[in-house]
Amino acid sequence: METAYRGDSLAVTIASGKVTGDAMQLRIQATDTGTIGGGRDKLPTEWVASPVYKLDNPPPSVGLEAGLPPGYGNTDVGFVVLFEDEGAVTTGIGDVYLNNIKIGSKLSKHEVTAEYNGVYAYKVFDGIGNMTEYTVTVNVIDKLAPEISADIEAIAETQNVRADGGTVVTVSFSDKPDDGKNAQSGLETKAYALIETADKPEASQIASWIDCGDSVQIALDTKGAWYIAARTVDYAGNETTEVYGPYVIRSTLPVLSNEDRTLAV
Repeated sequence: METAYRGDSLAVTIASGKVTGDAMQLRIQATDTGTIGGGRDKLPTEWVASPVYKLDNPPPSVGLEAGLPPGYGNTDVGFVVLFEDEGAVTTGIGDVYLNNIKIGSKLSKHEVTAEYNGVYAYKVFDGIGNMTEYTVTVNVIDKLAPEISADIEAIAETQNVRADGGTVVTVSFSDKPDDGKNAQSGLETKAYALIETADKPEASQIASWIDCGDSVQIALDTKGAWYIAARTVDYAGNETTEVYGPYVIRSTLPVLSNEDRTLAV
């Protein structure tokens, strides 16, 4: 038997108990322990039935108000976690913790705006200590723009590159890796354009693009001044555009014919 209370003149112990459904009833034994004339008073034990105590058995219910976005995005992700103490008998929501930091008590919901990916671990208690753990994992945010590179970024006229030199420029596309805050969503589109012009073009003014793979080799085999534009978009919507050049390709060397003494250019 467990002693529930002891004072100078009274000891109370739980003699028996039973649980029926969501109710618990105890039989309590109370003993007079006071003294009369220096000796223990041996009064008869009193037996009393305790009040009926209702039990708050189910732990709190925790869940998302709505699901997380199904795909990648380059903006913050907002979500709402709902708390409810359910059952025939409830003691209400008690303390609520997020990642082991108390964020409040008696909350019905918690609104979060996730700037980056991460794990949001909740511990939710009811009024008598029942606890529910609930985790929200955000892994759809990608705010990092993809990258484009060219192994030859320009050929100036002073470099005297001829068309018969077979100049090839390799353009490569890549998505930045997951850095713990941003996911690697992958590249959705990759394209390039080869433009003959004396002035550097604006990528936004280019109407015709050629789709390609993660890298493309572009041959410069015609006389003129050329620019290479490249564009890629990842699955989160981040876009990167680069324009390389100018690539100045000169004519082939003159050829002198001994037979007709004509000069061909």
